[in-house]
Amino acid sequence: MRRSFNIGVLFIFTIGLLVGNVYKGYAQDEKKKPRVTLYFTKIMEGQSYLTISAKFKGDDGFEPASGLSFDVFRTLQADSLVKIGSIATNNGGEGKFNLNTLTSNDADSTGTFNYLVSSTDNREFSHVEKSIGFKDADIDAEVFRMEDGVRAVKATLTDTYSKTPIADQPIKLQVQRLFRPLRIGEEFTSTDVDGTVIVPIDSTIPGIHGDLTLELVLNESDDYGTVIARISGNLGTPVVNRSTFNERTMWSPGSKT
Repeated sequence: MRRSFNIGVLFIFTIGLLVGNVYKGYAQDEKKKPRVTLYFTKIMEGQSYLTISAKFKGDDGFEPASGLSFDVFRTLQADSLVKIGSIATNNGGEGKFNLNTLTSNDADSTGTFNYLVSSTDNREFSHVEKSIGFKDADIDAEVFRMEDGVRAVKATLTDTYSKTPIADQPIKLQVQRLFRPLRIGEEFTSTDVDGTVIVPIDSTIPGIHGDLTLELVLNESDDYGTVIARISGNLGTPVVNRSTFNERTMWSPGSKT
C-alpha cells in the first residue's frame, strides 16, 4: 500500500510540472496588447504633425510601449490607403510624425483629413491600428490697444476649408516659459459668433528686455485637434539684473541664499 501511494504522488507531481511548464511557455509567447492614441497638432507658420502615444498594462500599471514601429497611411475618399511614411515610439512611448502642408485635395467632401497608423511586426507587442479624422483651422492673431490704453490680443479662429468663422471654441492665452507655459487671463475664453476672442495682456509679466512670446491655443478639439498661434514682441516688463558678481558686498540677493 505504501509503495502504491508513493507512485501516485509522483505521478500527480509529474503531471503538475508538465502543465506548469506548458502554461509558462504560453505566457512567455503571449504578446502585450498596446493602447494607442492619436493627436493632431498644427503650429501656425510652422509645422503640422501627428503624435502617436502607445502604452500597455504592466505589473505596475500602464507603462510606455517603447520601440513600437508604425506605418502611417492617408485614407482617401474611396477608402483606399496610401502609405506616407513610418515612425517608431521613443522611450516614453511617443512618436511625432511630421505632415506636409495640408491641402484640400487630401480632404474628403466635408473637409476632413483622415489618417491611419498600423503597427508593424513586433515580438513584444500584438498588432494594433488606430485612425484619426480632423478638420483644418487657422488662428489669425494680432496685438492692439484698447480704448483704455491696455494692450490686448485679438485672435480669430477660421475653418480653412469652408473659410467660415468657428464659434464657441475655447481659446487660451499663455506665455512661453522654460519649463511650462504661463496662462494669462481666464482658463478658457470661447470664440464669439465671428470666431473671435479678445484677451488683455498683463504688462507686468517679466521677460528678458521685456520681450515675450504669447501663444493662443485651441487645445485638443474634437474636430480640429490642437492649433497654436504665436506672437512675439516687447509686451512685458524688462527683467532687472540683481547679480552682485565681482562686487564687494556684505550680503547677496535672496536668490543666492
